[in-house]
Amino acid sequence: MIFWRKVWDARAAKRAYALPVYPVSTIFVHHGATMAPLNLEDADGDGIPDNEEAIWRSYQRYHMYTRGWTDIAYNFGVGQSGTVLAGRGWKKQGGATGSPEDRKSLSICAIGNFEKQQPTDEMIDAIVGWIKKGIKNGHITPNPIIKGHKDKPYGTSCPGQNLYAKLPAIREAVAPKEPTEEAVLAQIKGLRSKIKVLRAPIKVLKARIASLYEQINDTP
Repeated sequence: MIFWRKVWDARAAKRAYALPVYPVSTIFVHHGATMAPLNLEDADGDGIPDNEEAIWRSYQRYHMYTRGWTDIAYNFGVGQSGTVLAGRGWKKQGGATGSPEDRKSLSICAIGNFEKQQPTDEMIDAIVGWIKKGIKNGHITPNPIIKGHKDKPYGTSCPGQNLYAKLPAIREAVAPKEPTEEAVLAQIKGLRSKIKVLRAPIKVLKARIASLYEQINDTP
């Protein structure tokens, strides 16, 4: 589940630009570099842990009013709880790498400092789920390239060594899987059953066609 901007009281973007290349084939994983201990307290009952929501809002304020950017830089964010929050969202050009890569990729920012913290299983599962959802809904091409911010020569440690170490597992989890022999045999069995069901109506149709030909040939 994605919590959209209205839920976390996002400020309106100053401007928004559509991605010129869509669907995208590259995902950049970032971290916010703000310590965010796991705390599931949700006093306002909106479904987002309060500390994750507050930090996510602080990212937007910092990006818009300190850095002077048009909006929060990331397309999406994810908390230690596994909560996924919309930033700029699908189809919008981000600003997280500050390079031409932003025109042909989507970004997700992990809320926390993963030079010091370890990402939770819930966070990793949520990143995998977000990518799979993007593939299913046509936002991301199958088998996308998944990079950390540091994979480009930007002079950064982002997304932190502990989260960066999880990228191979994320790539493996979203990669297309070769069907097992059992799955292939099950598909063949299913097709045979469908063919068997169709035999009777096909036989009737053939007889009807033959009858029509006879009537046409008998017509003076």
